[in-house]
Amino acid sequence: MRQGSLIVRTGDIVARGQRLGDVGYSGKAKFSHLHLSVRHNGETVDPFSGQPQDSQCYSPSRIAKGLWNDSAAKILNYPGSQVFAVSFSNNVPALEALERNHVRAKPHKKSGKLILLARFLNLREGDRIRLSVNGPAEFHVKRISTPLERHKATYMAYIGKRRTSPSWPPGRYEGHAQILRGDVVISEMRSVFALPE
Repeated sequence: MRQGSLIVRTGDIVARGQRLGDVGYSGKAKFSHLHLSVRHNGETVDPFSGQPQDSQCYSPSRIAKGLWNDSAAKILNYPGSQVFAVSFSNNVPALEALERNHVRAKPHKKSGKLILLARFLNLREGDRIRLSVNGPAEFHVKRISTPLERHKATYMAYIGKRRTSPSWPPGRYEGHAQILRGDVVISEMRSVFALPE
């Protein structure tokens, strides 16, 4: 929500449809987004399932409308398995740090590492992740994960290389992330990074 736009306070009782503030972003946010937390009797619950946050993952067929009314449940349809974000970095940040501020250190020609980060939502048991990067001077790295042992609501994967030459070759680096279910690609995303001379 946009900084300074909040018009409700802790302890207020709000009605369905009441305005809470304005959509927007301030500070270091790169895009409009909302971190939503719902608590009932002091316990955090998932509004999509109505279950405690630390409950087992539900398969899509078992997810009910949760805490939403019928019209909201249709609008807020629980997303299927998908690649959420792909970007380049010069290190591997902790997932918690990405959740808090989305900040990544961009690679430069003297970076010790050149990393492709990929984030995923709602992966299923048995899904595999395929990551690849192609770049100048025959730069290439590729990896396919082993099948996931259980469902994952959120997941982060990465590949990359350590620098072994005086600097990374300048030019265009293209990263590609895919979710494989069996041999079928069910979601994919690309990211391009240009390293200057």
